[in-house]
Amino acid sequence: MRIATFLIVAFLAFAAHARAGTVQSLTGPTVVATSTGLELAQQQPPPKGEIDININRGGGRAWWASPVWIAIGVIALVVLILLIVLATRT
Repeated sequence: MRIATFLIVAFLAFAAHARAGTVQSLTGPTVVATSTGLELAQQQPPPKGEIDININRGGGRAWWASPVWIAIGVIALVVLILLIVLATRT
């Protein structure tokens, strides 16, 4: 238990030093080029925003021609036939 705790603390300490940049590689210093989001935003042109909201496109179907309503009607018809068959059997 003490060894595991020691290893966890040692790992966290090493990670903290590595994040702070105090650990150097064996081959020498490494240069890392970073850029901030502001620099990237300044380099790219702004996107052209075009929003087309056209709700009256035409070509729509009537409610009774919708596949959902057709399926509901078929299920209702099957249930109705089932009820008639069950009622006549008794």
